[in-house]
Amino acid sequence: MRIIGLLVVYLTITSSTAFSEALDITDLLDTNQLVIIGEKTGNVKTAKYLTKLVDEYTSDGQCLKVALELGEDQQEKINKSVKDTDALGDLEIRGIYDAVSYHGIITNINKLIREDRCVVIKAVGPPKTMPVESGPWIEKKIPKLFKDQVPVLLVVKLKDSLKYFDWSSSGIGKPLLAERLVYKGYKVASVLNYWKDYYCEKDMVETISADDPNASSYVTKLIYSEVQFPPKEASTVTDAVNIWKCDIDEVAEAKKLIDEDEIKKALRQSRPVVGMNKKQVVKAVGEPLKKKEIDHLTEKWEIYCAHDDGFDFHCYSVTFTGDIATKVRGY
Repeated sequence: MRIIGLLVVYLTITSSTAFSEALDITDLLDTNQLVIIGEKTGNVKTAKYLTKLVDEYTSDGQCLKVALELGEDQQEKINKSVKDTDALGDLEIRGIYDAVSYHGIITNINKLIREDRCVVIKAVGPPKTMPVESGPWIEKKIPKLFKDQVPVLLVVKLKDSLKYFDWSSSGIGKPLLAERLVYKGYKVASVLNYWKDYYCEKDMVETISADDPNASSYVTKLIYSEVQFPPKEASTVTDAVNIWKCDIDEVAEAKKLIDEDEIKKALRQSRPVVGMNKKQVVKAVGEPLKKKEIDHLTEKWEIYCAHDDGFDFHCYSVTFTGDIATKVRGY
């Protein structure tokens, strides 16, 4: 029986969320002692996702160890809450953490425990009587979770999840949690959460490797405010990026923008418009000088036009969803 440890930190709860089958951290858990998911801000969707992971991992008899960044002195209340949901009403949560988030996670997992799933919940944060930072406390607690060779999933703030970069270019000036654990010789993998769309009725998440050509752009966007010189290669700081976005048929939505009369008019005027396909854009203004793949579905073209004075100038940027132009910017 494979046993997996799950450490959940910095979480919140939300409305209905759908998840893509592309997100699978099982391989990282199998090859590392610790997998850290980094959040720039706490997001309601992460809690939903992690709750779903607990359900999936335990559905076929696998065991799971769930540790929350709640004070160790809250363990008795958590234990009682399995049979008495009112026990969570007195749960003490420090600082910025939202009580509703932890109540939701514990309540959902307790339902699985009552179904005889192989799950336990442990509070591993500093108790109220110890006014210390969570990061160093967790760093000391992590090895205790490895006693049974159990891999651990840790969700923390973004900076604590970065495995390495030049901290001297930031205002911090020293390594934080993930980097210190790597220095201590633990097998650590990092996954960063990138929120492409924040407000969606339904959401999906796609995981890409840090070696993916698009990963560096996502990592740079995430940490640009933290460091003066972001890493050129995403793999120097993380192993993968979770890309969260609205779960809609983006191509179908793009096709709604097509206006055949407007397209015919624009072709006569030799200019691109929203709703054109790529072939029509090329017919209107020629081949682009530059093409950039934003993600698996989105591409951006930079088009240059000939000036009457004999030089070329940047005249249009066209963004495509699938084969349809969804955004046109003229210069």
